[in-house]
Amino acid sequence: MFLSYLNDSEKEMFLELASQVARSDGVFCEKEKEMMEIYRKEMNMPENEYKIKGIGIDHAVSFFSKCPLKIQKYIFIEIGAIIFADGKYHDAEKGIVDVLKKAFAVSDEKEKEMFDAVNEITKAYRKMESFIEE
Repeated sequence: MFLSYLNDSEKEMFLELASQVARSDGVFCEKEKEMMEIYRKEMNMPENEYKIKGIGIDHAVSFFSKCPLKIQKYIFIEIGAIIFADGKYHDAEKGIVDVLKKAFAVSDEKEKEMFDAVNEITKAYRKMESFIEE
């Protein structure tokens, strides 16, 4: 949705953060893999162009904390998309979101509002995919 607005270093760090979030529950499911591929396509960063290095969440959060507020909001929304890719909001993911909320000064109300919007968009995409696959 918003990843095309990121510069190259922000895109790389976003992939690192998204990868950590996707794997935080101990499972890297097909829907999360698909979401990572969607992210890569949106950012025009094929896997052969950038390999995930395993940069830690703390490092990524520190990096994005120094970015403009608009970039932080893009990151927060996009992370919501991978969190809900498998239809579940795991405790480990909630912990990461709490760290992001604190670092980016996102209120509980805004988190709910944005994640509700992300869920609505995700459901709409699934309906469209279902229609296409009929």
